[in-house]
Amino acid sequence: MAPQHASQVVAVTGVSGYIGSEVVKQLLEKGYTVRGTVRSKSNTGKVQHLLTLSDALPGQLELFEADLLKAGDFDNVVRGADFVLQRLERCWQGRHQEGCGYL
Repeated sequence: MAPQHASQVVAVTGVSGYIGSEVVKQLLEKGYTVRGTVRSKSNTGKVQHLLTLSDALPGQLELFEADLLKAGDFDNVVRGADFVLQRLERCWQGRHQEGCGYL
């Protein structure tokens, strides 16, 4: 039997952190196809747990490198997605910084 949401794609930004990882886990458990953004796919310390989840759960995970400050970096991630969950931001500790904002 195919997973319940196998044909639905969810784009999730900022998946390598605690909250983003939990969102990915719950989506994969339900059988969604998840497109997740990370700063670097080569940083195994930040992405290995996500790959392990993908191997163990019924959904599919595809990771994309994306930079919040580069125009167009998220285009391929969200194109054709049924849902988009924006989980990243460019502000730290409430201080305004150059490029601080939300998608």
